Amino acid sequence: TKEVGGEIVIVDKGNSNTVTVYKEALLNGTDPVISGDLIPVTIKDDGTVTKADTKEKWYSYAEKKWANAVILTDTGKVEDDGTILEDSIESYFVWIPRYKYKLFNKGEYESVIDEKPTAISKDPIEIIFENKNNPVSVGTEVGQYLSHPAFQAFDTNGLWVSKFEVSGSDSNINIKPNQLSLKNLNVKTMFEVAYNYERANESHMMKNTEWGAIVYLSLSDYGIKKEVNINNNSKFMTGYSSISTLNQTDYPGVFGDNSTVTLPYNTEVGYKASTTGNITGIYDMNGGAQEYMASFMDGNLGSSGFTEDPTINYGNKYFDKYLNTSNLTTYNNRILGDATAEFGPFYDYADNDGNKKYHNNWWADISYFIAANKSWWIRGGECTTGALSGQLSFNGYPGASSNMSFRIVLAK
Repeated sequence: TKEVGGEIVIVDKGNSNTVTVYKEALLNGTDPVISGDLIPVTIKDDGTVTKADTKEKWYSYAEKKWANAVILTDTGKVEDDGTILEDSIESYFVWIPRYKYKLFNKGEYESVIDEKPTAISKDPIEIIFENKNNPVSVGTEVGQYLSHPAFQAFDTNGLWVSKFEVSGSDSNINIKPNQLSLKNLNVKTMFEVAYNYERANESHMMKNTEWGAIVYLSLSDYGIKKEVNINNNSKFMTGYSSISTLNQTDYPGVFGDNSTVTLPYNTEVGYKASTTGNITGIYDMNGGAQEYMASFMDGNLGSSGFTEDPTINYGNKYFDKYLNTSNLTTYNNRILGDATAEFGPFYDYADNDGNKKYHNNWWADISYFIAANKSWWIRGGECTTGALSGQLSFNGYPGASSNMSFRIVLAK
């Protein structure tokens, strides 16, 4: 093993062959794991996908270039020159390495403030990548480190997460840019589609804490460190971004489906909707379709389609379960790391439409805690909602709606 310029090269000299594998020293052993049907790739700025040579530098979290992988269609192939045509790709995934983060706010709020906040300073979230074999950090106070819970549930060194919202149909899904987000399903169907997608890699529907794991990485020195651009494509096309001249700082926002309003992921404007500010990141975390999480209030299944607590049949690791409450401001029922209450305090004031809503203290994203009649978490906001949408947007819904999508996570 050699470390060169902040990078690690692993050399295996068995059987008279020398095999080198690129790893990044910064990641402390949490480098991407390629298993099952995953193929490691690099993506050029124009969207051209090429199978990665894992002996060479194919990602760098220090440079905000996150690792990507794809799963091919049944007839998909890698071309002789290593490129993979878009028609051969079924799904894109991005690697979120395991880490601990420094607590910056305990999020113990039980009410909202009836006013509009003044501007505040938002420092990058401090994270340290850590291997699962290290002792777990169990910080509870501001300034202490907490091993992010998203990785502990599956005892993994990282997660492969959907690069875009899920598209296709419930019987033939894909995760690709420039596709219509898959909507009009209840949570039970979303969960089953995700669960059955890639069992060899522990596929499942994204949870609230896993959304949080992406958010905190995006707001660290290894991500964009600000709110990503809203996907304001009114047709719910994946990977789009609002053009820079539009004002999206209030509600409702500006939305549409042509190039004077919104542009795709592989453009200079499109990169601004990525968690890295470049094409290697994760898209649709602001706007697009709102996304259901596999996360709910204990004892309240709503219109999800589940008739009994799904943890009974599937186990706790596939769901985040929250304490029962009827109060939309019981933020202290949060799970540290889920990107909800830690971004308070929260404020109640009117937007341009004249109606008062709850907003967070960072970017004014809508911030309602789940309650008995809205017991399933939704994240990200919608293409039409301007400032209310964002990585920090959270709300509750009963478990079924026409304009909700979801994501898939691979945990092995």
